[in-house]
Amino acid sequence: MNKDILIDWLKHHSIISDDNYSSIKISTQQEHQALASHTEDSRLDIVVELSTGLSTDVIFIESKIGAKDGNNALKKYADIQKC
Repeated sequence: MNKDILIDWLKHHSIISDDNYSSIKISTQQEHQALASHTEDSRLDIVVELSTGLSTDVIFIESKIGAKDGNNALKKYADIQKC
C-alpha cells in the first residue's frame, strides 16, 4: 500500500480534503452485524479507516459494476455509516 497514492486519489475525487493522517487501515469483505432496521448482516467490499490520532474518518467503497443493488445494500451501508 502506498499511502501517498491513496491520499492523492481520495483528494482528487473530493472524498477527503485533509491529508494529516497518522494511520491508515484498509480491509476488504468486512462483515457488519445487521442494524435493528435491517433484515440481514452486511458485507462491505472495502473499508478505509483514516486516523489522525484524535479522530477517525471511515470510507466505504462498494463495487456495483455489472451488479445490481440487491436488498438495498447501498441504503444499508448509508445507515451503517451514520452509526
